[in-house]
Amino acid sequence: AAAIAAGLLGGSGRFGSGRPRARQRRLARASFGLATAGLLAQGGGLGVSSRPGPSDGQRQRLAASTSFGVVRLLVGPTGPQVAGCSPEMDVFARSLALPKVTVVITHYNRPNFLVQAVASITRQSYPPSMLELLVVDDGSTAEGARQSLRRMELEFGFERRGWRVMYEPNRYLGGARNAGFAASQGKYVLFMDDDNYAKSYEVEALVRAAEGANADALTSGLDFVTGKGEPGGGPRHLEPRMGPTPKVAAAEPGRRADPIKSRTSPSFVFLGASRNVGLFKNCFGDANSFFRSSSFAEFGGYTEDRNVGYEDWELYSKLAMAGYDLQTVPRAMYFYRFTSGSMQKTTSYRASRRRALRAYTHV
Repeated sequence: AAAIAAGLLGGSGRFGSGRPRARQRRLARASFGLATAGLLAQGGGLGVSSRPGPSDGQRQRLAASTSFGVVRLLVGPTGPQVAGCSPEMDVFARSLALPKVTVVITHYNRPNFLVQAVASITRQSYPPSMLELLVVDDGSTAEGARQSLRRMELEFGFERRGWRVMYEPNRYLGGARNAGFAASQGKYVLFMDDDNYAKSYEVEALVRAAEGANADALTSGLDFVTGKGEPGGGPRHLEPRMGPTPKVAAAEPGRRADPIKSRTSPSFVFLGASRNVGLFKNCFGDANSFFRSSSFAEFGGYTEDRNVGYEDWELYSKLAMAGYDLQTVPRAMYFYRFTSGSMQKTTSYRASRRRALRAYTHV
């Protein structure tokens, strides 16, 4: 079973790889579960440690269920290990049970916001050893931008973590995200903009949802925030509030906005792959999105138009029309920041809207 799982789940899954058939996916997941249960049940016989493994009762309980939640009890990044579990077995179980996730953050001339976005990734509840971060600098032109990026690499220990900054010629958002994906190694890829801020549970929750639903792509709820400070004052995030009731909006005219409290919850909830509604409104989700790498490679990623927005709406429409499994997690996973330079304020609505219709009109 372990060999079957390794064969079916292996591979880099970059552009050009094929999408597994539904039956193959189910077989891969079943084989993976059998392999995990068997290996965990062997305990000290894993070959990774000569020290005693878990007790018989613990092995039976672990083998009885191989869901992400149960395995996380064993490999939780902050909690204690199961009694009697050696560090070697802990590391082995972590690498076996949890998929690697690549976070791709696109950046252009906003190093101060980027530092906050990167900080939010360092605070994830997901095991750091299973996280890869790629920052794609899309040809920043601001004075001192490259120096700021190098300082950021040192501050967050990019080399030690195996993270890196990719310096690319300006290709706009679609091209920058595609470049990040082409260099990624994770089973899943999370795309973020440099002015977004991930809540501490975002990666873990999206992995749980994707693994449980076997989805090709996920979007989620969000919380709005304005100003330049870290949402929630840094690692202590505000609780998500999905609903029509606004929280603290921007400051009144003539008064300075509070960079922390200036936020409002969205008055809508994304629906997922509703093709009919998607013709008129982006009901699919924001650009902050989570993809199964093999599926993203198959449908070819983003188009690379310049100076036009709605690349996310276009991509989601294409997924929905092609029958991919696009779902929405109905909980706020991150803070969406409104800034003076955001694309919603600087691009042509008419041109962007035409782009979003391509999946329906084939133009």
